[in-house]
Amino acid sequence: MAILGSATFDASQVDPLTVTLADTQVKLKGKGTPMASLEDVNNDGFADMVVHVSTSSLQLTVNDTEVMVEGATFGGTPFRVKDSIRIVP
Repeated sequence: MAILGSATFDASQVDPLTVTLADTQVKLKGKGTPMASLEDVNNDGFADMVVHVSTSSLQLTVNDTEVMVEGATFGGTPFRVKDSIRIVP
């Protein structure tokens, strides 16, 4: 999943340890480091926060069309966004 950066939102300030997708936390690798990176996934010139979640942990069905993404910045500012999703069986 990618949290897109823009001229008004610095995705590099997102704390990946706080991010959840449909109440599923970001996967962790050795020593509790989140599986996250900064990339420009949509080629707009702004860094995007890419995080990995365990799809088998998601509580979603093929009928779900929306998903909630929540988290906070390193400064403690929370965010909550509803976005569309398409489940491919």
